[in-house]
Amino acid sequence: MIISREFNSNSLEIWKVEVPNISSINYLVIADQKRPSTLEDYPWFSEADKEFFEPRENFIKIQFISEKDLESLNLSHSEISNVAENLLGHVAQGYCNWNIDFLIKNNAEDYINELLENHGFNRDNTSKFKYLSQD
Repeated sequence: MIISREFNSNSLEIWKVEVPNISSINYLVIADQKRPSTLEDYPWFSEADKEFFEPRENFIKIQFISEKDLESLNLSHSEISNVAENLLGHVAQGYCNWNIDFLIKNNAEDYINELLENHGFNRDNTSKFKYLSQD
């Protein structure tokens, strides 16, 4: 797996994920919500899990977006989660919760462009891409 950063801002990182010998467009999106985590961030929690939930000061949402399912990419949930965890290594984990969704999109590029637009960025505006951060 080869990852390369496509976009970096104060609240959003987008990483392109290439899988050798497999034709697919894949992205790992890290979005800092800049708010405390809530139970709504974990809709799959059982009632027992909910009892032990302790919100933290910040919540980060991660999405793996691909045109194919993980099996077709010869990847596992844990592999992608480990990559995400490594990319979040600089974040004070004691104060932050995060989780990851795996999304299959017919056109991952359109999804990423829409996400950027929703955050106030235009991929066609190359003037912002001459800096380390696109803020």
